[in-house]
Amino acid sequence: GAIKTGKYSRKNWIEKERSFDVYDIKNDALRTLNEIGLDNPKIVVSNKTKKWYHPGRSGLLSLGSTGGPELAYFGEIHPSIIKRLDLRTENVLGFEIFLDNIPEAKKKIREAKPQFVVSDYQKVFRDFAFVIDEKYSSGEIISLVQKIDKELIKVVKIFDVYQGDNIVSGKKSIAFNVTLEPKDKTLSDNDIDQISKKIISVVQETTGATLRS
Repeated sequence: GAIKTGKYSRKNWIEKERSFDVYDIKNDALRTLNEIGLDNPKIVVSNKTKKWYHPGRSGLLSLGSTGGPELAYFGEIHPSIIKRLDLRTENVLGFEIFLDNIPEAKKKIREAKPQFVVSDYQKVFRDFAFVIDEKYSSGEIISLVQKIDKELIKVVKIFDVYQGDNIVSGKKSIAFNVTLEPKDKTLSDNDIDQISKKIISVVQETTGATLRS
């Protein structure tokens, strides 16, 4: 498990400094499950929670379905607990993972990762941000983008998921970084522009998302 508090600092031009929220701690729990070897498409999110979490700002990650094995609880710690512990902040979040319910947990992390291959050509990094229907999970977006070009797109990393001010109800803002790593040539500006346009087009056509400026 883990505890998190404080603010999310800007890492690029899209982001604004803000306090950590339930979406951040959920992503931390998902990344931990990924490191153990569990793929996001197998993980289902529900609003089931425990009494030590804030109701409405917490949830459960399950395997396969909402009634499947419990993988992890996540969310804001209940205000009464924060008050009882006399903490000097109201912004405390946490998650707990149940390893006994994860089949892949018995594997070593390095066995769950793809073989590492060194490229002689320079990597390229690009950020994208969309406003998208809240029904789409981070895992679905990662999988969608990776399938666009499995040879060129090496990493897709979600760095921000946000619902709140300036986002329409039922929608969420999702931002991700894509690592392009060519095997046979250095990418030209045109190459980068073409794959970027393709990523935007596929995400928009598949999900109905709109690009954030």
